[in-house]
Amino acid sequence: MEPLPADFLFGVACADHQFEAYDPAYPPDVWDWWEQRGEVSQARGWATDFWYRYPEQLLLAKNLGCNTFRFSIAWARVEPRPGEFDQGVLKHYATLAYDIRQHGMEPIVTLCHYVWPMHLQLAGGLAGRNFPSRFAAYVRQVRDALQLHVRYWLTFNEPDDLVVSHSNLQPRFPPNAPAWTKFGDQVSVMEALIRNIFLAHRDARAILREGEAGATAMVSLNSDVRGFPIYIRRLLNWWVTRHLPSARGIRNVVGEMVAKQPTETMTAGSSRFYRTLALLFDGDWWEMGSLGRLPTHLCPEGCENQLDYLAFDWYYAVRWPWDIRKLAEGIDGHFERAPVYAPALYDVLTYFDRLFKQAYPPHGKPIIIAENGLVDQAGAFEQRGEKPPPDVVDQATYLRDHVRQVQRAHAAGVNVIGYCVWSLISNREWGLRLNPGTDFGLYRIDLDNDPALRDRSLPLTPI
Repeated sequence: MEPLPADFLFGVACADHQFEAYDPAYPPDVWDWWEQRGEVSQARGWATDFWYRYPEQLLLAKNLGCNTFRFSIAWARVEPRPGEFDQGVLKHYATLAYDIRQHGMEPIVTLCHYVWPMHLQLAGGLAGRNFPSRFAAYVRQVRDALQLHVRYWLTFNEPDDLVVSHSNLQPRFPPNAPAWTKFGDQVSVMEALIRNIFLAHRDARAILREGEAGATAMVSLNSDVRGFPIYIRRLLNWWVTRHLPSARGIRNVVGEMVAKQPTETMTAGSSRFYRTLALLFDGDWWEMGSLGRLPTHLCPEGCENQLDYLAFDWYYAVRWPWDIRKLAEGIDGHFERAPVYAPALYDVLTYFDRLFKQAYPPHGKPIIIAENGLVDQAGAFEQRGEKPPPDVVDQATYLRDHVRQVQRAHAAGVNVIGYCVWSLISNREWGLRLNPGTDFGLYRIDLDNDPALRDRSLPLTPI
């Protein structure tokens, strides 16, 4: 297999809420609120204590040979109260970005990785009328602090999942909608959020590219691309672009499906029907809007062509259309059972590359895989004393097979320039307890029992 070029961005990724320890000195973010309400089985607690112990973790990444390190900003710490920005927190993140460079790695910074301040949520949240302007004010502060050290930016992590989290299609994630909420009302909120994400991203990109230092800024966001067979993806994108000419599109098509379900299914947000339906909402609406293929009630005028590079996350895939429902295993957090089919990554890379080269000839847009990883599926079964099913893989095999697909795509002329593994070390996986079936770390840390997490004079102890 042809090797990737020397300047290829090869690294690891992490996120503020999943890695930084909870600190009562700072106001809670929306996920802290969710965890404190008992909506999930595990609060982040100390996590990996990344806020204080990031030097150890940067060294681990450097020693792996990484030349890229992706992290995110804790908005709730930067803006503890509406309109008030903590310069000490901003300096901390600027130092982190500087230290990443000092280790010979390129920082990639995510501005909103699934969490936002509770004071913003109480003022209408991400779907509120004022969200784009609130986000813009926050971005200006981050830009001023980090711009000299950061070239690659991601405005939002997985906006498709953010949208679904504002319904009751994905009950594990806040803010969620009560089970009794009318489906049409949920759709209205989701449509408002889609529109706000396009507006907020457009304005943030303009801010990050201002001035001499911003001339080299590369701005994108990373969508969560589901592993549909490529012909199903084409069909979904045709549906997204042809059947959303008005706000009635989603309501009519999906509303009829909901109406056919038994009453108890409609109110049970965790039902398999709802989880499968959530996959349909993960059609590539972000990419379609960026190409100018969505109606203006979802993607307002001027919000298309706002990508300097294309970024997406990739985890699971199925080979055959009749297996699509298996993708719900990953949504549910049953990662050791999530379907794996590595060649689908090659298919989606070539698909997106072709789409964007058609829109922006001849080179299209550079592509970065912002997250790719998996738990050790085989090991998770073995640690429970069970024989692994034949269709699961170990972590090393998963990563090797997917990197080979990236090499294959690059050799075929796809403009793929980067790849980040999720994740460097064990992390808090969104409300789930740490066990072999939820541990994505290349290095494994006992987040619940390692005494070094509470003694910052000692290094963390890998499992």
